[in-house]
Amino acid sequence: MRPTVPFALAALLALGSVERVARAQGTLTLGEAIGMAHAASPDLRAAVAEIDRADAEHDKAISAYLPRLSASVSGGGQIVRDTLPPIRAPFTLEPYDLRAGSADGRADLRWTLWDFGKTSGAAGAAARTRDARAHGASAAKAEVTRAAATLFLTVIYDAQLVDSKKISLRHRARHAALAKALVDKGVRAPIDEARARLHLEAARQDVAAAEGRLLVDRAKLAEVLGVDPDALGVPAKPVLPSMDEAPRAAAARAERSRPEIAAAAASVLAGEETLDAARAQYLPSLSLSGTGSYRLTRYDVEPNAVPRAEVSGQLTITVPIFDAHTPAAVAEARASLAATEAKETLLRRRAKTEAAVAALELRTARALDARARDLATSTQAALGVVEARYQSGLASPLELVDAETSDLDARDALFAAEYRRQVATVDLAIATGRAALLGGRP
Repeated sequence: MRPTVPFALAALLALGSVERVARAQGTLTLGEAIGMAHAASPDLRAAVAEIDRADAEHDKAISAYLPRLSASVSGGGQIVRDTLPPIRAPFTLEPYDLRAGSADGRADLRWTLWDFGKTSGAAGAAARTRDARAHGASAAKAEVTRAAATLFLTVIYDAQLVDSKKISLRHRARHAALAKALVDKGVRAPIDEARARLHLEAARQDVAAAEGRLLVDRAKLAEVLGVDPDALGVPAKPVLPSMDEAPRAAAARAERSRPEIAAAAASVLAGEETLDAARAQYLPSLSLSGTGSYRLTRYDVEPNAVPRAEVSGQLTITVPIFDAHTPAAVAEARASLAATEAKETLLRRRAKTEAAVAALELRTARALDARARDLATSTQAALGVVEARYQSGLASPLELVDAETSDLDARDALFAAEYRRQVATVDLAIATGRAALLGGRP
């Protein structure tokens, strides 16, 4: 059975962990965090590898424009023992031996001069695919930026909640001491002191829970940044860029600037080039071939080697008459292009919707932030009035607890509204293709 730990001890351990982590490093800025996330992201490394592969595929495609030249060198020997037929009297057989050695050098040239779009289509498709991979890497980088920035802001929000819960804890500790003093004086009933102690324990539990969430979110942020949680610096509150766009303007900007849309558009162009290359299989091709060889043969009966040189060339026109693979390849390329075009349309629609929603969310978050600030100011003033009335015996303990709870809720609501506004700013920056405004390495 798992051993239990007293709640007070657990709260002290959590508090000590938070304070130890806070002292581990200095402050960490949002730009530094985003740069660390980029450096540690396996998704970005995979995206860069995809770009390298696309470059290699493009080089392979354009290599068909160039001639192919090969060379070979060979050598050999020959020993012949034979008999000459008799051609004069006395018509006896005359045996003979022949020994020879040879060396041969050969070069072959193959060059496709014109294939009516087969090579150009394949090379164009490879180039467009390379562009799509580059835009895809930018999209992956933007998503890493979003994840790092959101976790960074979440850790700051968690720390603010911890501070808020600690303020409430101090209030309730003061209220408990005040209740005890009033009970000792006979001004209040003993039940007031008991209620105050219960509220104090509840505040301690809230602090421990908030600190636990902070530690968990710090661990998540450290994982994204590729560092140990204990080595993670304390996130400094960032100053985010000011953004305020109408939903329609945000949607238009997203359609122009989102790397996902650029990648999809490049994929459509690649599909068109692939379809052209497939159709070109119906057309003839013109190629040039040539062969050159040089051979030296040395016979034992001859003092000098016997040379032999040969050069040949031919121009060939190849006309396809029947190939069942060609119509199937054309149909495949046409279907693939249709799917890619549909995907591009879907991505454009989603990107525009995401940008419009992000713009609306930011406007809503700003309005809630302003209201939360007004509410926090009002509840803080009300708490001061109720505390004074309680000390003079004019307010009940329930009124004091209600005022303190309202102050805590308003303070937490203010932090939540500010967090929502900051996250909405990050989402709008990503949704409109302006991730660079958030910081990080270029």
